[in-house]
Amino acid sequence: KDSERLIPVALASLHDPMLAADALRRASSETHFPAVMLRPNPVNGRNLNDPANDVFWATAEELGIVVASHEGTGSAGVEYGPDRFSSRLAQHAISHVFEQMQAVYCFTAGGILERFPGLRVAFLEAGGTWLPPWLHRLDEHVEQLRDVRSETGCISQMPSEYFRSQCWIGCEPDEPNVAGLLDYVGADRVLWASDFPHPDGKFPGLVDSFVDALLAQGIAAEQVQRFGGANAVALYGLG
Repeated sequence: KDSERLIPVALASLHDPMLAADALRRASSETHFPAVMLRPNPVNGRNLNDPANDVFWATAEELGIVVASHEGTGSAGVEYGPDRFSSRLAQHAISHVFEQMQAVYCFTAGGILERFPGLRVAFLEAGGTWLPPWLHRLDEHVEQLRDVRSETGCISQMPSEYFRSQCWIGCEPDEPNVAGLLDYVGADRVLWASDFPHPDGKFPGLVDSFVDALLAQGIAAEQVQRFGGANAVALYGLG
């Protein structure tokens, strides 16, 4: 009901990157959406860092629109999880994290953020405390293969450096080692969403449960305030 606080984002698919870029321009000029949501999955046999998608990243960078990577389940596309399991539990638990992990690779070690240094990306709906060991692993592989141009020739920084300068991640307050995530990527890089009306959206009492969970872990009040809203305001340019 609050038009000043409920902000829509655009939706796009990379089946045709040129048409997706045109749609992004319309979303910017006609409705002024601050972000666009994309699935992280491969489309038409192309991973996110395929050069065919560069027209889309270039347009998002030019327009200042945040790219929000958000996995789901049940589509006709390629997904981690449903290719191996029939269990809903397995499909949902696996697809969200694994697809976001490969998306982080594509944007960092895969070269997207090197080619588009003004692009801003948020990885949402998959938790966040898996990120430090994943970035550490990517950094190690880049270090080991830094002299193999076919492997690391498209980047000039470590994956963790790209992330800290151009990326954000969503995280739940009751995940293990939230303090470690804040310390590793920076307290200004972590976002919270209620996930209402999904089962983990504690309603009523969303904000109180968020604050209590973080304070119980010893997270400083200033970091709680950033995590709970200020980082999103800054990322999406809402302030």
